[in-house]
Amino acid sequence: MSMQSFKYFEEILMYLSVLRYIFKSRSKMGLYDLNKKAEPFFRQLINLTYFWDLQNLNTIQTNYPAIDLGDTVKRVCVQVTAENKSSKIKNTINKFVEKQLYKSYERIIILILTEKKNYTANFDTGGFFSFDAANDIIDIDDLLSAIENLDIELLEKINNYLSKELSSVVRLFADKGSILSQIPVFSGIKPLESKAFFEYLGLTDEELEQGKIEVLSLYEKLASLSKRSREYLFLLIDRSKKSVAVGGINHLYALPADIENYSSLTRAESNEEFQVLEANGLVYYEPEEYPPRIEISFSIDIGVDLFMMIREFLNDSNKLERVIVHCDFGLLNG
Repeated sequence: MSMQSFKYFEEILMYLSVLRYIFKSRSKMGLYDLNKKAEPFFRQLINLTYFWDLQNLNTIQTNYPAIDLGDTVKRVCVQVTAENKSSKIKNTINKFVEKQLYKSYERIIILILTEKKNYTANFDTGGFFSFDAANDIIDIDDLLSAIENLDIELLEKINNYLSKELSSVVRLFADKGSILSQIPVFSGIKPLESKAFFEYLGLTDEELEQGKIEVLSLYEKLASLSKRSREYLFLLIDRSKKSVAVGGINHLYALPADIENYSSLTRAESNEEFQVLEANGLVYYEPEEYPPRIEISFSIDIGVDLFMMIREFLNDSNKLERVIVHCDFGLLNG
C-alpha cells in the first residue's frame, strides 16, 4: 500500500470507528433504532466497496419484508441491523423464505452495525438458497477489511464520501447534548483527477502529478480552516484584481477598503481572519504598494497560482464560493 493509499485508509478507519462507537454505545442502552436511518449511508458505502448497485427497498415499499437493500442484477440483498443475536438473524432468514425473496436474490448479507458474534447456530434456509455465517454476516470490521484491499482511486472515492457525509451522519445518530452531536457539518469533496482543470492549465504529464499533489494540499489547507475564515478568503478572492508579475507568478490582490464595504465582519473580526489566513500562508499584507493591498496567493511548483487559475477556470462566483467556502473540489473535474 502506497503512502497516499495508507493515508486514505487511515482516515476511513477513523471515520468508521467513530460510527461504530456510536452504534455500540446506543445498543448498550437497548436502542436499536439505527437501521432505517443508516440504510442510505451504508447503501452507498457498500456499493463503492463491493461494486454493487443496491437500491433502498423501503423507498419502493414501506417496511419491505426481511431486507433493506437489494441489487436485482447481482442478485444480492442486505439487511442493516444493530442487533447481533442469532435469533434476529434466524427471523430474517425465515421471513426471507416465507416471502420467497430467494426468487429475486441468491444471497442475503446481514450487516451488523455494532459487532458480530462467533455464530455457531444453524441458520436453516430450507434449501432454497445458501447462507454462510462466516461470509454473509458482516460488520464494520469486515467492511474495513474489504476497503483496505481496494485500489487508490476507490479509496479516494470512499474517503471523499465519508468526509462529506460523516459529520451529518454522526449528528443524526449521536445522543443529543453529547460532544459528537455538536460536530459541525462539513460538506467538502476532495479533488479526484481535477481533469478539466488540468486540461485548462495545459499541463505536461510530469507537471500533472505535481499538480494533483498541490491541489490536494490546497483542499486540505482550506478544510482545516473554520467556515468563517473560508468565507473571508472567498470574499478576498471574489473581489480581487489580477497582479502582473515581472519575472514571477501572477496572483491576486484585494484592496482592504473595498473588502470592508462588502464584508459583514467588523474590522476587528476581519483582522482576526486575516491573521488566520496569513498564518496559513494564503495571504499577506503589502503596505509598500499604493494603495496598500492584501496579496492572495497559493503559488505552486509548476509555475501558477492556484487561486487565480481556479477563479479563471470556474468563471462563476457561485462555483468559486462552492470551492473555497464548501471545499467542493469536485467542480474541478468538469
